Amino acid sequence: SDLKQHFVDCCGLTDSDAHYTTAYDLYLIFNEAFKYPQFREIIEAKAYTADYINGAGESVSRTWKCSNQFITGERDTPEGVTVLGGKTGTTKAAGYCLIIASKDNASEGNFISVVLKSDSRAHLYDNMTNIISKIVK
Repeated sequence: SDLKQHFVDCCGLTDSDAHYTTAYDLYLIFNEAFKYPQFREIIEAKAYTADYINGAGESVSRTWKCSNQFITGERDTPEGVTVLGGKTGTTKAAGYCLIIASKDNASEGNFISVVLKSDSRAHLYDNMTNIISKIVK
């Protein structure tokens, strides 16, 4: 295989000798995961609340909020486009990153778009908005 991805653990956090990937690798991973309804349900959620017992035996309720500004409504999508869900990621080495699935409301096809290494959250969403605005026919 000519894939360029390489992870040595499940977190994928920066490791100069071990972890590397490309935008195309992320597309391949996301495209495969997008085939599963449970994955699509997770990436389109605005928040998730879990009730669990912590290590001290105490009942805990915790809510995690979505960081995808298209899903939360903090960022408008271009007219004629629906963002179906996605995944954000940010580290000092990788910068601000986002992969999303979206669709042209006039057609049946879905699109997967990737932006990596943006220098700010604002630039990340500006770049992604520019990309997904091109899918409208």
